Amino acid sequence: MNDLPKKILVAFDDSPSSYKAFEYALDLVENGSGPYMLTVFSVVQSPDLIDVPMDIEPMIDSQRSKLQKAQKTLTEKAQAAKQTISTQCVVGHPAEAIVDYANQNRFDMVILGNRGRSRIAEWLLGSVSQQVATHARCTVTIVK
Repeated sequence: MNDLPKKILVAFDDSPSSYKAFEYALDLVENGSGPYMLTVFSVVQSPDLIDVPMDIEPMIDSQRSKLQKAQKTLTEKAQAAKQTISTQCVVGHPAEAIVDYANQNRFDMVILGNRGRSRIAEWLLGSVSQQVATHARCTVTIVK
């Protein structure tokens, strides 16, 4: 029997579906046969501003601050449920960052919502959840 904690990564972008994914993960941790290590992972997407003389750091800092504030709320919610989580916030392409982090840190499962961006952006760029499900080397659970 394996007593190592099951490592679960929750992709979180402050969208309604990412909150559902977090709730699903928290319920799994509370009611499953642990032990579990739960990490909430957020990605600040850097705007693709090519040939535009503009400092994008304030935009990135603003988005990072917003995500970290939301992560703090999730941490408090987990503590109220007597669970401990860790959080991580990086800058990059969401699907690539999630897959890379999950693979490099050998997570057993990634849980994410089915929709974070607009339908038009999803149509043009592809679904983050679809890309993660295709490229992650672990189980991927998509919460609707």
